[in-house]
Amino acid sequence: MVVAVELLGIRSLSFAVGFYLSIATTLAIFCGGVVRWLAERRAKKAGGKVEESEVSPGSLYSSGLIAAGGIVGLAGMVIKVAEAKHWLPEGAISWGQKIPFLANSNLLSVIMFGVLAYSLYHFASKPLENDQK
Repeated sequence: MVVAVELLGIRSLSFAVGFYLSIATTLAIFCGGVVRWLAERRAKKAGGKVEESEVSPGSLYSSGLIAAGGIVGLAGMVIKVAEAKHWLPEGAISWGQKIPFLANSNLLSVIMFGVLAYSLYHFASKPLENDQK
């Protein structure tokens, strides 16, 4: 299947990610693509060069966000193990129980996703220090 996709001129990695992940997961990837498109459009309007590069400010920042997500996930597992071993009380960091509007609404999640998307756009639009010389 990958050979056929490559022969059609479609990038196999993008196809594979969309093929096996659910739409809920790929929506965040799509949003990242939209942010990249906006950043490239801004760069073109400003007269800058737009090249596909593995080392762009947006790629570096996105990699940092992915790494931070992994670290937070590990921290969540450590907290759950600590709760199971009764080193922490059950629901010690469940803020939804203490702040009711967080428990019944996705508004904070949507706002934080927007903040992350804007920060990605901001950093992806900035040139690398090497490019400024």
